[in-house]
Amino acid sequence: ICGMGQVESCCGTREVFGSSVTSIPISSSRPCPCPVAALGNEYVTFQPDNSETFLLAPDAWRNRSFEIRDSTKKPWFRLEAKDDQLSRKRLVLNTGIQHGCVEQKGSMWHMYVEKERRATITKEMPTKAKKAQKTPKYLIYLHHSPYPEQSAGNEYGLLEPALAVSGDTAGYNYCFEDCSSVEGRPVARVERVQSTNEIGVQVAAKVDAALIVIAAIAIEAYELEDRDDSSEVESLSSIVGSTKPEDRDWKSPPKPPPTVQSKSPTPSKVPPLWRKGTTPRNPAVS
Repeated sequence: ICGMGQVESCCGTREVFGSSVTSIPISSSRPCPCPVAALGNEYVTFQPDNSETFLLAPDAWRNRSFEIRDSTKKPWFRLEAKDDQLSRKRLVLNTGIQHGCVEQKGSMWHMYVEKERRATITKEMPTKAKKAQKTPKYLIYLHHSPYPEQSAGNEYGLLEPALAVSGDTAGYNYCFEDCSSVEGRPVARVERVQSTNEIGVQVAAKVDAALIVIAAIAIEAYELEDRDDSSEVESLSSIVGSTKPEDRDWKSPPKPPPTVQSKSPTPSKVPPLWRKGTTPRNPAVS
């Protein structure tokens, strides 16, 4: 068992979140009893042999393009938007080859490999009937062959969730739990790294790292949307209630300046880390 303060990998033990973090039972080297696979194919796997940790910049989804790197700064893949369509991004491997895409469609997020819908993230809001539920509940559904196509309805193929999110999603302190286990075994954890303000995502061995990382990005986007909506309502309420004429002349807030992104490495500068049946951190043995 490996605590969240240390992570075992092929590069040895390394500090990730800091020693003050509470440990959870995520195995560092032993495979998950129920491996989670979603976004791989016969040539690419996102399931590492050891527990992996990824560091994400805050509010990543609003950037046009951003790279996903593990805690040793090794690139795995990047998400990039075509033009200014931020609701849809391509999943591009570190070799420069497009592998799939991620799409925000209404209240759901879908992940595709080529044109096959492989996974869906849903957000279930609290209702009066569920008094014990005080915060939104996020569920991840995995689709199986024959996979739904991109043109399929939003809820098509949603049967039983594979993973459920437990914890404080607004405060970046939560786990992904395996719905097939009676005790809700955690297979991944998300926590803010206080020293750098990054988002740390730890994924257990044999669990689809791309699925978990993209799910964490989607959950943050959900939470920030809710936060923005609440702030906008409060702002409008304060303006409507004002007696000053100049305050009643409400104008849309100015758009924030575009985030300057460093140029993504070209395929010629990125080693071809993806090989059949391997991940960037578990290269094939020559």
